[in-house]
Parts: sequence; C-alpha cells; structure tokens
Amino acid sequence: MKISIEYRAPDAEGKRALRLTYYAGSYLDPTTGIRKHKRSRETLDLFLYDKPRTPAQRLHNKETQRAAEAIRAKRLFEYETGKHHLDFSNAYKASFFE
Repeated sequence: MKISIEYRAPDAEGKRALRLTYYAGSYLDPTTGIRKHKRSRETLDLFLYDKPRTPAQRLHNKETQRAAEAIRAKRLFEYETGKHHLDFSNAYKASFFE
C-alpha cells in the first residue's frame, strides 16, 4: 500500500486543502476488462497557502507540511505493524533498570 499526501486545488482564498491518499493497487474488472484502481482518501484538517506573501504564511506552510508528513508516516507505520501482526504496546511498559 502506498500512502501519499494530495494537495487540492486552491480555493477562492488561495488555500490548498491537504488529504491522504491510500493506494492499494489495481485490478481488471472481469465484466468490462477495464483496469480499476483501489483508492481511498482521508481528509486532513490542514491547509497550505498557495502563494504565501508574509513570513507568517511561509512558516505556517512549513509547519503544516511537517505535520502532514508526520501524519502520513504514522498511518504508514500503523498499516505496516497491522499487516505483519506486530504489537508494540508492551514495549514501553518494560523497565530496563530492574
């Protein structure tokens, strides 16, 4: 599975909405023979300024980009650990000093 950040077209205020796209491959439709893509999308409550004009807007874009990348990495980690049936819930409860 591939998880990527998708940037929507800017709205009237010049803001681009962000969302995650989950791509799980493709298959051939048996009835029509057309290739279909298995995608799902998750809307993030984040936006970027399309053309930042002030230093505050540039900083906002940089921080928002980092946050979106962190969310993408977290979702990918959750998918991979679930796919391989890994459980890290007890890893943080162990005491290394006893």
